[in-house]
Amino acid sequence: MNTFRRSACAAVLLVTSALSADSLRAQSSLVPANHPVYSWLEMQRVNGRVPTYQDEVRPQSRATVLLLLRELAGDSLNLARSHRHLLRDFLNEFDTERLIANRLITRDFFRNFPGSVKDAIAARTDPVLYAGRTADSVFSGAFYLQIGLGDMRLSENGDTRSGYLTTKGFKAFVNTSFGLGFHAQAENAYINSNRELLARDEKLGSPFQYRAEKSDASSSYEAFVSYRRPYLEAHFGRGSIAMGPALTDPLIMRPDAPNISFLRFQIGTPKLNLVSLHGSLDADPFLSTAFYNGDSVTTRVSPNRWVGMHRLTWQPKKQLTLALHEMTVYGARGFDFDYVNPVNPQFLSQRDKGDRDNLFIGADIIVRPVAGTELFGSLLLDDIKRLGQLVKLDTSKLILAVGARQRLLQNVQLGASYTRSDPHMYTHWLQLNGWEQFGRPLGHTIGPNATEKALRITSWLPLRTRLVVGARYIKQGLNPVDVEGRVVKNVGGDLLNGLPNDYPGLFNGADLYNTRRIEVELETEIIRALNISLKLHDASVDGGQQLRSNRFVDFRLRYGF
Repeated sequence: MNTFRRSACAAVLLVTSALSADSLRAQSSLVPANHPVYSWLEMQRVNGRVPTYQDEVRPQSRATVLLLLRELAGDSLNLARSHRHLLRDFLNEFDTERLIANRLITRDFFRNFPGSVKDAIAARTDPVLYAGRTADSVFSGAFYLQIGLGDMRLSENGDTRSGYLTTKGFKAFVNTSFGLGFHAQAENAYINSNRELLARDEKLGSPFQYRAEKSDASSSYEAFVSYRRPYLEAHFGRGSIAMGPALTDPLIMRPDAPNISFLRFQIGTPKLNLVSLHGSLDADPFLSTAFYNGDSVTTRVSPNRWVGMHRLTWQPKKQLTLALHEMTVYGARGFDFDYVNPVNPQFLSQRDKGDRDNLFIGADIIVRPVAGTELFGSLLLDDIKRLGQLVKLDTSKLILAVGARQRLLQNVQLGASYTRSDPHMYTHWLQLNGWEQFGRPLGHTIGPNATEKALRITSWLPLRTRLVVGARYIKQGLNPVDVEGRVVKNVGGDLLNGLPNDYPGLFNGADLYNTRRIEVELETEIIRALNISLKLHDASVDGGQQLRSNRFVDFRLRYGF
């Protein structure tokens, strides 16, 4: 029986490999970094499959995702039953041939109505409004619409505020046989009361429409243009980015942070590759007076803010992944070609420019000693006087995370991690160069001068059901304030208030807060694309008046994608 299973898997692999060369070349559009397929693929990697999958760099192309799904399809007989069901769902979504063959809006759909609806639900096909390709197969694409409802509730100091959401959105992608791809999606949300609740969703709480214009509505969108060839990918657009390993939040960039615009190149193979990214960071506009032909003109301008990143990843063995990372945040000028150049060492360029830019250097290691176990470590240096002072931990400005994931069952995973962030981490003496956007950290959410201990259980079940239950213990040292909220002393606990060459020591003189946070997140699709999600975050805070205990509940019901 085992021989038969291996032979069957090998046959499937041969067939999919033969079919994939041309089809994958025509799937260059990006899959947004928060798509649930990434979480599922990460679980498969921990379980000992798809070892070349790099969850640490997202978003990725549809071709990359589809190749991994086909690799799993070749070994599907060895997958747990629940994972086989999930694999079918993801293949129905990412395999364009299946998407076109299973599209709902056809003549037969209306001719056989309502029986066709029952058949579509049983087959779990995507409710795509349009999916097709040109006669010569040069262009292919799909288009979706989405509608939704939601409810947000925040309990704090004995007071509960709530608001009802209505949402609408669309998603579309187009791919070409010559390697060019497009992806765009957007969601508009309106809340009927307590508009401040939208700020709990970082994607909806960041747009100018919501923050500055005080609107009861907000929008989140992602749009990418991609080009893919062997050993080279180029991506240009605006959206979420994930960079670095993590159980809770990556140290470098987390996908839940406010979106940024970027140009990214990826050169190499899955086992050895270089990622080069240059992006622009948003800042609130202000009024300025300019002079033109002797007349004064009032204009609205925003300060220039930029980030350049390099990440080199090497996988010498399928059980070991190593990565080096450098990043520079700079502003108050146009983009700097030194940081745009994908092979120019940024640490040398920043040294030549003095301390006017904010340089970060880091390294990651991921080890899978046996199938079902994954260990990781991530280090990011913001500033350091001498390399030898790394071991002292009181004369540095760094953030360090270590963690592990352990398979309990085929579809249940336990994770644990510890993170330590030095005072003034992510900050810079020039506020424009802080690693933040609208006061929200782009790296780890604990910010500077903090530690975090985390436990998390993740389970993937049929019907695209994902359950996450976690606990975090966070210790934060904020800058002390007086009774009117004014900062008394800068001890490195404020993301927006950095000092040059200051190493005060962890929690030294800080206003200390201990937070115990329970997180429950459930997402399921009883009917394909009828997405039901529930988030419950309960935070118990001990300390002063700057942080408060609270409970936040976010329920969403969406249909479309």
